Amino acid sequence: MRHALLAGFTVLSLSTPAWADDPAIVIAPPAFDWQTTVTKAVAFEALSSTLETGLFLAFYGGSAAVAGGVFAVSFVTAGAVYVLHDHLWEQVPATEEERRGAQRIASKSVTYRVVSTLRSVAIGSVLGGAGAATSAAFGATVAVADTILYAASEFTMESLLRRP
Repeated sequence: MRHALLAGFTVLSLSTPAWADDPAIVIAPPAFDWQTTVTKAVAFEALSSTLETGLFLAFYGGSAAVAGGVFAVSFVTAGAVYVLHDHLWEQVPATEEERRGAQRIASKSVTYRVVSTLRSVAIGSVLGGAGAATSAAFGATVAVADTILYAASEFTMESLLRRP
């Protein structure tokens, strides 16, 4: 799965868009800024993992110890996915206006959501111990709530962390 995702992003980043013939708007990707990406990941994942943990407890039940374990697993796995996802998207050439634009943020939200939903379903299945239907419902609920949170976070962070 990870290799397929990486291959897809590689093709996406290497494909030549129709506007590439106009050298005035072709922008090389900036040097990858680990500090900014990790800051974004920690800020988003603290909120997202809290949301996911609350939903996990609503679907599966559990104690404070279970909640702590779910939060830790969610925070670490989702953080890794977030950093990798953001790194791959930073390789896609775009102007500053495009980087903050609704279309790019919507595309980022969808690609992040696909991978993170699979991650949430796996957490529900492994840690929740329930059947596929419950884990799928958990993953879908997390997906809806977390997509809204992700898009809001991207808009906020892109506004706060404007690149030079």
